[in-house]
Amino acid sequence: MLLMIDFLSGALVGADMNLAHVTKEKSNKGHLFLAIDPTIFGNSETFKRAVTARINEIKTSKKAPGILEIRAPGERNSRERGANLESGEVLIDAICWDDGLKLGATLGVKPPGS
Repeated sequence: MLLMIDFLSGALVGADMNLAHVTKEKSNKGHLFLAIDPTIFGNSETFKRAVTARINEIKTSKKAPGILEIRAPGERNSRERGANLESGEVLIDAICWDDGLKLGATLGVKPPGS
């Protein structure tokens, strides 16, 4: 699946792929946004029930030794978001922060606290 995403958000749109988008200076970053309306294919409640049942099946399956929990995609981020909202702090990758500061300087926007 990750390889397909790499192809669709990289090769398809002429962007760098794999680690080049973070290791290559001035890399060409690509994005893919995909929206599917499940009602086109049938009842959305039936879809939601099927997805929920499958996720529950996966989460309750046998865990590898040393693994305490099986998480669904996005579950960790959801927990982190809750913790961030509670603490009022967000960890930001240094490269993203630096890029944001440069963009802000270009646009004349000063970072908070400056």
